[in-house]
Amino acid sequence: MFKIGIYYICTGPYKGWFPGFLESLKDFLPGDEKHLKIISDGLDEFHDYSDDKHRIYVDSIDKIHDYPWPIVALFKFKYILDNRDDSFDYCFYFNGNCAILSKSDSFWDNLRRTLLQNDLLVTYHAGNAIVNDIKNFKRGNRKIDKRNSSSYIGTSNYIYVQTGLFGGKAAAIYQMCQEHLILVSKDLLNHIIAPWDDETYYNKYIYSNPEHFKIKYMMCFYAQEIGCIDKYKNEVFALLRNNDNFKSMKVRQTGAPKSLLGKIWNKIIR
Repeated sequence: MFKIGIYYICTGPYKGWFPGFLESLKDFLPGDEKHLKIISDGLDEFHDYSDDKHRIYVDSIDKIHDYPWPIVALFKFKYILDNRDDSFDYCFYFNGNCAILSKSDSFWDNLRRTLLQNDLLVTYHAGNAIVNDIKNFKRGNRKIDKRNSSSYIGTSNYIYVQTGLFGGKAAAIYQMCQEHLILVSKDLLNHIIAPWDDETYYNKYIYSNPEHFKIKYMMCFYAQEIGCIDKYKNEVFALLRNNDNFKSMKVRQTGAPKSLLGKIWNKIIR
């Protein structure tokens, strides 16, 4: 029986997704202990939540500011490190708009075996699950070509993976988070945010460390595209609910005000 850390980040209107996620968590790896590390600007009412029947416990709620998109996402790996717990056997991160699907006992047993055999478990990008074979999907079929960014890869010959859901051995997750933060910090000091925010740096780490991970298709986009779950029913266990209406002001590399980046850097890192 495993002790699993569940990292869940939500601020602003994204907090509205949490009750549904918490309910769906009852279906995740039944029998194992799930300890929630909530990172949010609210949700105080869940501070003492515990569910002995489903072995779900809220360990802590770490308060952060509701920064404009994509700042909270960009620093998700730092927030995970800030809430490190070395008593966990495994850790999973779920996007704020994730919901976990009910699966058979044999499905979860197979997932446990996969976790035992690999350091990290990462997911193919869910975006093209309807129209393409996900195993051949690359983000826009082009390389991430920002040579001045620490995330630069310089080739399109790799499988693009998504940060909405990942898991693995706790030590490996924390190591990945440390490496990710180094890449992000280097760019922010030069007033750079990579093209796809935290996900670009994540792909750089995965591309540079192929021996440490197993790629599986674990997510599907949006309820209206739920048909993809049938196609990948042997691997999918999470649904990404549509959050397009939640994204507010964006701060990106092109035109990103240096004063704002500097303030965020000073507040979060220093």
